[in-house]
Amino acid sequence: MSKKHVSFFLLSAFILTIVTINTTIEMTNHRRGKAFCEENNLKITNKKIKNEKKQLRDSIDFLRKDIEENKNLLKNIEDNTLRLNNEISLNNEEFLILKEKIEKNQSEIEIKQKEKDEVFCKLKQILVLIEKSGSTDVFDLFLSSKDFSDLFKKIEATSDISKTTIQLINDLEKSTNEIKHKKQVNESSFEKLNQKQECLRKELNNLEEEKIKVQKKIDEFVKNLDEKKNVIMNYNKKVIENKPVYSLPFIENTPKNISPNNNFNIVNKAKVLRNEFSANNNNNIWPVPYSHAVSQKFSNYHKAVDIPAPCGEPILSINSGTVIEVNSTNPCGSGWGYFVVIKHANGLISRYAHASKIFVSVGQVVDAGEPIAFIGSTGNSTGPHLHLEITKDGFHIDPLSIL
Repeated sequence: MSKKHVSFFLLSAFILTIVTINTTIEMTNHRRGKAFCEENNLKITNKKIKNEKKQLRDSIDFLRKDIEENKNLLKNIEDNTLRLNNEISLNNEEFLILKEKIEKNQSEIEIKQKEKDEVFCKLKQILVLIEKSGSTDVFDLFLSSKDFSDLFKKIEATSDISKTTIQLINDLEKSTNEIKHKKQVNESSFEKLNQKQECLRKELNNLEEEKIKVQKKIDEFVKNLDEKKNVIMNYNKKVIENKPVYSLPFIENTPKNISPNNNFNIVNKAKVLRNEFSANNNNNIWPVPYSHAVSQKFSNYHKAVDIPAPCGEPILSINSGTVIEVNSTNPCGSGWGYFVVIKHANGLISRYAHASKIFVSVGQVVDAGEPIAFIGSTGNSTGPHLHLEITKDGFHIDPLSIL
């Protein structure tokens, strides 16, 4: 082969190599550009979701305040209802007492009337005797008298009837009038009490109607609150599912028919794992949806579990709660690096350490499964992982026992 042919062959090979390298570079740049666009779009989407979640959280805060205010109102209604029922019950007892007094007064009036009738009968007999003795003046007075008082006045003026009898009749009349006055007072009190009772019953009915309205309003608020919470949970799922597929790690124990290049299957596998870890008796969420390995378990010397995962993977809150401590500025963070501490119900507190980025703040209320940070290797860390500590009533417990 001549030198000319060799030179031509080498030049062709060099040109082919250059073209191949350029093509490879262009394809790589294309993939990177596509990946960058995808990640940028996802960031925009997640930012939009974050803003919508903030609006929902503000709305939820208002709903919680409305629920609290209406619950206080409902408690006041129940307290007033109890007070009115007690007052009505006391009035019923007073009703019975007044009724007994009125009946007693009526009985006393009837007794006094009977005594007066008896005295009047004796007086009549005396008048009959006077008539038989020949004096008709008194009998005429009796027939012409309008009542006892009129008769007594005429008798005192025209007859020698005993002053004792007249005094007795006067005393009976006076006693009867006093009893009648007591009866009138008791009947007046009875009527006033009856009117008061009617007002109390009317007020009680109004309270019952208001109670129904307030309870209905509370039920509507709670329903609206649950709907908004479900929307936030769906947003949280979207944030997780919006993780760019090119950055998803190859999952341990992946079946042979799933390869790292099969991004669709990797995403499905991650979803399956996330659902498996979420389905537990404690309703707690596995904090790293794309990794289920444990590199260091709970012990007397290591009161936590370490979950290895690539940097940038989302860290989820194991359950709903309130953020009580955050370090997003000091990468050392007393050895924990960037970390988040969340207070849950039932005395549980969870700590998520060695994060690369924190996106919650102190006082923020988070939902179960809500992304709170990204996996990192800040602080005293030998590699990217989540250091998860959980305490119950101030004592460390094994996180795996409740996850």
